[in-house]
Amino acid sequence: SDPHAHPDALPPQQQQPERRYRMTAASDDGAAPAGVARDAAEWLMQGFDATVVAMGQSSTGKTHQMFGGGGGTHEHDKPGIASHIFRAVFAAAGAEETASGVREKKR
Repeated sequence: SDPHAHPDALPPQQQQPERRYRMTAASDDGAAPAGVARDAAEWLMQGFDATVVAMGQSSTGKTHQMFGGGGGTHEHDKPGIASHIFRAVFAAAGAEETASGVREKKR
């Protein structure tokens, strides 16, 4: 037994394997790198998880960067990263439907 192990730690056979994550972009000036939404949408369309994290001090624009200007009320005028990701995913899904000949049934 490991004398340095935490007393509440799970036995080795019950521990999850180590997971590794890849960070594809970062910005130190408060602006989102241009490809963040595109990269996240591509990962999502390939069946992977994608995470966009905004961190910083209070009142530095994290919510504005993620969700756009107007607090969501004017997101069509000033979209944030989340809107760009959603639009890219739906555009790609629509293009795949068109390419495969799948059409939605009219009700």
